[in-house]
Amino acid sequence: MFTVLAATGDETLAKRLYESLEDGGYHCFPAQDGEKVYFLLDNFHIDLLVCEAALPGKDGCTITRELRAAQFSLPILLLAGENSLEQKRACFLAGADDCMPKPVEMEELLLRVSALLRRAGAASRHKLQIGELAVDYDTLTVSTPDRNMKLPKREFELLFKLLSSPGQTFTRRQLLDELWGLDTGVDERTVDVHIKRLRARFKYRQEFQLVTVRGIGYRAKLTR
Repeated sequence: MFTVLAATGDETLAKRLYESLEDGGYHCFPAQDGEKVYFLLDNFHIDLLVCEAALPGKDGCTITRELRAAQFSLPILLLAGENSLEQKRACFLAGADDCMPKPVEMEELLLRVSALLRRAGAASRHKLQIGELAVDYDTLTVSTPDRNMKLPKREFELLFKLLSSPGQTFTRRQLLDELWGLDTGVDERTVDVHIKRLRARFKYRQEFQLVTVRGIGYRAKLTR
């Protein structure tokens, strides 16, 4: 599942964006201002940014310019206040990949989001091939030549996170915040429980190990 960050100070538009993106099969993070945009980009994997040009605090064009200057390459779709050449020019010169006027037609927005993700090659980042093991984020499946296993969502996301950065250690808190969210009531033992389940599922596979880093968290070790 792709993750879209939708930034707007308009509560009605925010609700429509969130519902449309979630119904369209995307995971959506909402943001009300530029500060929240930067926080989410720093702490979560975001595949695409939908941002209102007239965002409170720091406008969408400024955010886009700053992200491009910082070498952020994710696709950016800006929502302009009017359908004028001047607005479009400002958005594209700032570094946006696409621009839509308001009011936003949600069906068209979903088509544009899909096209931007396809153009950016984001789909390839949602598939891993490790030996004979194929890991597909969009279907939550782990496949071998003779078996196709669909995992529960949290288990799959945890496995994909670790396998995407083999050798990198993640703390329990990092994993909990990214995969379960910042406002949930679950504690760090939840990560341990899911690691235990993953180890049981894949105990006979030779391609990887989920290694405990004592007192810190976990990392994936590729073994073939």
